[in-house]
Amino acid sequence: MSIRPVHLGKVVSRSNSWRWETLYFAGTKANRSGFHHLCMMHSDVQRMGTTPNPNWSVRRLQKEHDAQALKKALELNSQEPWAPSYTFEHAGYRFERLISDMDIASEGIGQRHCIASYRDTARSHEVIIFKVTGKERATLAFNVNGYFELKGWANSRPSAELERFSKLAETEFLNGKYNSN
Repeated sequence: MSIRPVHLGKVVSRSNSWRWETLYFAGTKANRSGFHHLCMMHSDVQRMGTTPNPNWSVRRLQKEHDAQALKKALELNSQEPWAPSYTFEHAGYRFERLISDMDIASEGIGQRHCIASYRDTARSHEVIIFKVTGKERATLAFNVNGYFELKGWANSRPSAELERFSKLAETEFLNGKYNSN
């Protein structure tokens, strides 16, 4: 199996940020617009402790991703907060910071994605994670170095409106203009 021509440029240009096996999997399996999503899912599976098989289908990778995400979520059970609570509300959206292992576990289970695997980076404040409710339901994760991830249920892509307001919530939080509960 070879890398699809539509993804060749992406494989070459992303070779510094993704492992080769991730690039190969996405390059050979992704549809026209799914390259980045498959790279992220493949990388998530590795980060959660499973070695993806290059012969797996995209569906099998998704199942392994979901199983590992659930396992990570269930391992976490402390309700003890390790950060102060913060909320930001704008245009019918509420951004609530996840501040305990249980918060992150519940978010991962409820949203059916692997946010629970971010526990250690959230605990060390390297990544800030928010539960988004209101007009849409999503999970927002970001850090001061430009990392930004916004995912809906089962890693779906939220609306452009929510993405804009999530960037605003990130900016407000990082600038210290947030409400403390």
